[in-house]
Amino acid sequence: NGDRVELPPVVLTFGAPGPPSSSSGAAHRVPAEGATPSQPRRRRIRNRRIRVLWHARSLDEGGSQLRLRELMEHLRGSGGFENTVVAPGNGPLRHALELAGATVRTIPSPSMDDPEEYEAQVTQLASLAAGGVDVVVGTTLTCFQAVEVAERLGLPSVWRIGEAEPIRTVVRWLYGDLHPEIEQRAERAAAAASVVLFTSSEAMRVCRASDWSGRFTVVRTGTDVAGASAYRATHDRLAARHALGVAPEERLLVLAATIWPVKGQALLAAALAFVSPGQRRLTCAIVGEPHGEYAAAISRFVERAGLASAVRILPFCKDL
Repeated sequence: NGDRVELPPVVLTFGAPGPPSSSSGAAHRVPAEGATPSQPRRRRIRNRRIRVLWHARSLDEGGSQLRLRELMEHLRGSGGFENTVVAPGNGPLRHALELAGATVRTIPSPSMDDPEEYEAQVTQLASLAAGGVDVVVGTTLTCFQAVEVAERLGLPSVWRIGEAEPIRTVVRWLYGDLHPEIEQRAERAAAAASVVLFTSSEAMRVCRASDWSGRFTVVRTGTDVAGASAYRATHDRLAARHALGVAPEERLLVLAATIWPVKGQALLAAALAFVSPGQRRLTCAIVGEPHGEYAAAISRFVERAGLASAVRILPFCKDL
């Protein structure tokens, strides 16, 4: 754990066999002439779990947050980890993370337009993590506070980036304006992170186009092929379609994502309005957690455009 322990030379004496010649009662060997003490070694702490601090964008059921839940469940099954998740506000994912064994703590939303407030937030988060964390992980592009906290505490850090847009664009989606000084801090975080994991080559290309540099690598999102195959083996396709009200000849387009402007569900619904009713064997299911007025506006558009039979807007479901 980083402690240094110096073991100085010991003065040794020989005595004849029999009663000890000193009160210590110990018989020792004298080190060979010219010998030096052993070099200090770091002590290893065994049988202790690795303490991970995860910085999440939110606790809703968006893509990166669901991936975080999967990681928590996997780490709990493998053992050896103690997970703490910090995120702004509350949300439906909190209970799932706690069931996966994670401690969840609420922090303020990052202040992206006020450097002084942002600095105070980083200081507070570093104080929260001091002494109780071994590694820090930021789970989205806007979670670069995690890297700054790790740097201050001398800890390794992992920054996972899935967004294939410049940081100024993503911050505008979520928070509003991005102060130039805070944008520079994000760039420095990319260079300081132990590793920056991108989920696509395009996301990495966008960061490089912004002149960011660091220890970059791509780890693409995987699919549980075995699980999907097992599901198909035990579920009949026509029976599933019948249960869901989907005709056998119907071509179904499923858009699974949080229902908010960034994902473009409104654009898709508008495009479907151009499909001739006589050719409308194409239907769409928009599935995801609704965000505010945006989801309601799409519903109103679907009604006005006569798309009610072609577009279904469904809440988030665990069994997609």
